[in-house]
Amino acid sequence: MIATAPTSNYSSKGPKLNDMRAGLPNICGQEETITEVANTREPVFLSHTNLDISKITSGFACALHMHQPTIPAGAGGEPISNLQHMFENQGDGDNHNASVFAWCYKRMGEWIPELVAKGDNPRIMLDYSGNLFWAFRQMGREDIINDLKRLCEPQYQPYVEWMGTMWSHAVVPSTPIPDIKLHIQAWQHHFAAMFGYEALARVKGFSPPEMHLPNHPDTLFEYIKALKDCGYQWLLVQEDSVEQLNGDRIHHDNKYIPNRLVARNSRGFNGFCCGTLWGHPLPNFVLTHRLTHRVVFWINPSSLDHFNILSAIQSNGTISATANLINTTQKRNKVAALLVHHHTA
Repeated sequence: MIATAPTSNYSSKGPKLNDMRAGLPNICGQEETITEVANTREPVFLSHTNLDISKITSGFACALHMHQPTIPAGAGGEPISNLQHMFENQGDGDNHNASVFAWCYKRMGEWIPELVAKGDNPRIMLDYSGNLFWAFRQMGREDIINDLKRLCEPQYQPYVEWMGTMWSHAVVPSTPIPDIKLHIQAWQHHFAAMFGYEALARVKGFSPPEMHLPNHPDTLFEYIKALKDCGYQWLLVQEDSVEQLNGDRIHHDNKYIPNRLVARNSRGFNGFCCGTLWGHPLPNFVLTHRLTHRVVFWINPSSLDHFNILSAIQSNGTISATANLINTTQKRNKVAALLVHHHTA
């Protein structure tokens, strides 16, 4: 069964945006509109998935992180992409791989449609930095841009989940606190300008550069507050960011059950109120699923519809062993249970 995604009319939300403005990437100017679109609470995947949730016993996710820095290496010292520099200096280091790198940024736009046309059911998560979006335009690589735009079309949207990030791959703990939200908004603005408001409305997960989670309480507080203000529902971090209260690594079994994380600043204020998950009140950060060496934290666990189950192993059985964790048979909670408790196939 081919998945189908409903379309929503976001054209009335704000003016049509161009991804370039005065020779520079369009990263600001429509913050109010961008915030309204990003905070849309309509279901993204669950309401139209072609997966039979009742038969899923385990799941995993694949995410691709794509980035090339902007460097002052143009003919006159102007900023260009490191990818462009590689193409123009093929004899240096491993710059001969430039064409391979470019194909890597493009290939999902080829593979996903091909697999869907064959009747397959692929899933992938994509994280592209704003620098890289700008690079494609600077280099005139319309082929890459058009292939990525294709992935945002309704017939392919159920198979692809875009993740937001900081526009220029800025590491959050090293970023001045007043700039954190600006970096987050800049990526959203640029993404909307390139792929449209409707595509932005579906971006509910955040992939932080280098998977860094700030240790300083005030930085973490403002970071989480900014993510929530910008409409994000979950955050990807390193597994080792989660520790026991005594500083030891969490036990293996605890990687697959909810763990609470409260962002509290140095003045004692929590960054957010409580949400509800499976009928139990929990703080708005809940550890739900390990992805290889990555962990997903729910920022707002009441909105499970926004998380795409990317790949799943189905059988003729049910997930009753998983559902017993929460004692429910509702579809939404089955998805929650699947994410919380990982079965080995």
